[in-house]
Amino acid sequence: MIRFLLLFSCVVFNTIVATGQVILNDPNPNIVIEMGAEPFELDIDLDGEIDIIFHNEDWYYDIWMEASYHQVLYHYGYDPDCLKEGTFIYQSPFWKVDEEHALAIRNYDGYWDQLPLCGDGFSYLGIKLIGNGGSRYAWIRMKIDFSVADVIIDAYAFQSIPGVGIVAGEMPDTEDALNAFLGNGLFLVNLPKYFFDEELQFNLVNVAGERIWQNESVGQPSMIFEMGQIPTGFYILTVSSGKLKRSTLVLSNQGY
Repeated sequence: MIRFLLLFSCVVFNTIVATGQVILNDPNPNIVIEMGAEPFELDIDLDGEIDIIFHNEDWYYDIWMEASYHQVLYHYGYDPDCLKEGTFIYQSPFWKVDEEHALAIRNYDGYWDQLPLCGDGFSYLGIKLIGNGGSRYAWIRMKIDFSVADVIIDAYAFQSIPGVGIVAGEMPDTEDALNAFLGNGLFLVNLPKYFFDEELQFNLVNVAGERIWQNESVGQPSMIFEMGQIPTGFYILTVSSGKLKRSTLVLSNQGY
């Protein structure tokens, strides 16, 4: 049994390294940062560190974000158009390296100038998360409702493999793939479509076959479970319904 699990781990790990693994967080309902709200902190890659802080405290000031030592990609190239779905977020020469990034500036006439976003609809921010283990690439899909000056975050995703790029709007392979990521006591699981709305059992074991965690829940596209810290390393997650079973290798990353 141990020999089989180790062999399984090697095969799956090689696949993940070659193709990368997109991890999606799709909050339902959307995250709404209302005008006058406290700063909103976002940990994109579940490493326990705050990556982005959105500021929308006062009608008379800009709507802006802090990115600390991370970098932000608003648009691709010198074209002032926004960063559109399908843009490859990787080694762009146009990363913004300032700590503070304006999302909308209130002009002298009392109106808003929209800087990096695509009009009134949802558009993307590219994020380069810089850590000791290498850069992870991510996107945030968001918009600003200028009628009330609310910031609305629809979804965000990151590439779990450092150094591998991500496409704006890229989703996990929900037709058939089971993706999962462990970090900072949280377990984020993206399920394939055939598990949606099914009664599911979740089992996490180490490579020796010892059970680390189990849970039962109704399947949703993007699920987050709270669990205690477990040692950094590789684990195997198995998700099963009454008819189907699927397993995948999971990396526990407690920081860089």
